[in-house]
Amino acid sequence: FGSSEVNTETQATTYIVTFDIQATATPNTFFSGEIENLANTSGISVTDIKFSGKNIQVKPLPKYMVNVSCEGSMESLIKFMHNIENSKRLLSIEKYQISPKSSKSSDVQVSLVVSEAVIE
Repeated sequence: FGSSEVNTETQATTYIVTFDIQATATPNTFFSGEIENLANTSGISVTDIKFSGKNIQVKPLPKYMVNVSCEGSMESLIKFMHNIENSKRLLSIEKYQISPKSSKSSDVQVSLVVSEAVIE
């Protein structure tokens, strides 16, 4: 769980504790949680999230890709897309497709491909 060192001058014991975050959650778990948080704060309803996997060909940083299906008003969608692009994490919208939810509604359905660059 950790290691200890004894400082011989003061006879104090220092404990260094490290946690393995990957043992309890994967980057995809954090990634989907962040997308859902951004959607909720923007007024967007996420209907589906599917992971595309890790693209290790991208340089200089590997990326995780996720396909997001969602719906909401155009105003909320713009806010959501802005929040993704300006997230504190390295998120980027790679591709998107917008279509009307129905002919009688002002809401839209959206498919997004969002990536997260990962510093390993």
